[in-house]
Amino acid sequence: MENYSAGAVSRPTLFKEAVTLSDLLLQGLELKEIMRLAVDENLLLYNAPDRRRQIASTVLKRLDALAPEALGILDNGSLEGKKIVTMVSILKTDRYFREFMMEVYLDKIHMGSFEISDADFDIFNTYRKEQSEQVANWTPVTVKKLRQVYKKMLVDLGFAKGKGAVLQLTPPLLNSEIMDIVKNEELHIKKILEGGNLNA
Repeated sequence: MENYSAGAVSRPTLFKEAVTLSDLLLQGLELKEIMRLAVDENLLLYNAPDRRRQIASTVLKRLDALAPEALGILDNGSLEGKKIVTMVSILKTDRYFREFMMEVYLDKIHMGSFEISDADFDIFNTYRKEQSEQVANWTPVTVKKLRQVYKKMLVDLGFAKGKGAVLQLTPPLLNSEIMDIVKNEELHIKKILEGGNLNA
């Protein structure tokens, strides 16, 4: 089973990095060469070599989870399409965030309450701590930072707006280019992207 990870604390949205590396993948460069460019030639513009490697590894893992059509949108699609594909890549590789989106974000939309508060996140985390020793071992500082990063990710990718303790949820409108991608995704990801409004 996929482990829980708090890696988003140090490796958040990485939107620009995903766009940059998706272009190289579509050009046919091998992963080893892309990693070399990221680390040796500082393609992603990070100071420390270890940080360059960490970021490139995370982005390539996310991109590897995407279908070729989704990579194409990330490279040449609209800004909104690129943001949604970035969200898909995170949902597919971050179990904790995916379950948060299913159990908090989607539930809020179903109930017609288009707000997420810090308290909602804390309740979700408390429940997960009871189920997972891995999550229970996270420090309060880690949990607080993770909450801040997840909220920023929602805003940056167009799924919420605002700042402070409460965010207003803004489920994205899916155009035809995104619908073609969404229809081939796993059901839980479809539900998140479509706000749960599925006929299936």
